[in-house]
Amino acid sequence: MKKVLRARAPAKVILFGEHYVVYGASGLVAAIEPCNEIELKVEEAGRQGAGLQYRSTRAENNISIDLNRPSANSKHPYCALYLKLAKELPALRELRISAQVKHAWQLKGVGNSASLGAALGAGLRKAAGEKSLSANILFEDAQTADEVAHGGGRPSGIDAAAAAYGNVMEFQKDFANPLRPKIRALKMAPMRKVGFLLIDTHKDGEKRASTGALVAAFGRAHGIEKKPAELSARQREEVCAPYAPLFAHAKNALEKGEWDIVGLMMDEDHKLLRNKGVSSTGIEKAVGVAKSFGALGAKLSGAGGEGGVVIALVEKEKMPDVRLALDLAKFGTYEFRIAKSGAKSK
Repeated sequence: MKKVLRARAPAKVILFGEHYVVYGASGLVAAIEPCNEIELKVEEAGRQGAGLQYRSTRAENNISIDLNRPSANSKHPYCALYLKLAKELPALRELRISAQVKHAWQLKGVGNSASLGAALGAGLRKAAGEKSLSANILFEDAQTADEVAHGGGRPSGIDAAAAAYGNVMEFQKDFANPLRPKIRALKMAPMRKVGFLLIDTHKDGEKRASTGALVAAFGRAHGIEKKPAELSARQREEVCAPYAPLFAHAKNALEKGEWDIVGLMMDEDHKLLRNKGVSSTGIEKAVGVAKSFGALGAKLSGAGGEGGVVIALVEKEKMPDVRLALDLAKFGTYEFRIAKSGAKSK
């Protein structure tokens, strides 16, 4: 008899710290709803043998894995996660599971690979009979998937943290223990008169820029060819030096609800990133439109590049005008809610 489970995890928007968090700076990230959702149909393996069939919202991301045969999909993020969990959880080796993505954000830069990894990890662990799903464990699952999705590199973990823990947090990578980053909840002031708006700069037929390529480009802009972990602490501090005071002002303003200052810091953060070559023509146009029609601040969010996403801070009374202007400029716009909790399954 089949058992049906539902698993979900929030996406994310980085408020401050893109690229700099890779080098050890503190970043501010918000987990957002609506969540990405996966439905899992679980049954005894029987003669077919244990395995996972994963069906995405995009056919090119679909995979089928049979534990009894070598898989050609071992470089797929969710194949890697499933094989890892099958080694850890004997019960999974007795099950055949069909996982169908029911909802996923269609934007670049909102942490989908980590979010779906956290959701799938929660669902697979639930199917294997685990009753307690800690955020620490789901962070590791999300990071496992995200590392493969980023070409085998080591992403900072900020996406995985948002997916696993939820809410708004200050995040800092720990190079000595990458699976245990420093995470502190941020007590952001109530947003009574302002709101955040996500702006999609992707155009039909346009290829989205690779996160790995953008991370490499950011490094080259600093004269760096090595991976961040191969640098000395002083070298990493030099990369982050222009951003560090900006972060301190932004964090303080978010906690106090000083939204004019938050907007100003968003603009300054975007200038830093633009000057290091990780923006795009579309991102610059979207930022310009949002600012021209009254946004307090606007910046790229995530890795950036062609097809990247922009986040704008807008007074609620001006939100309709800003959205209309962006719509006329052929940009998609999305409001969102802060996700109060991380990945879960039931």
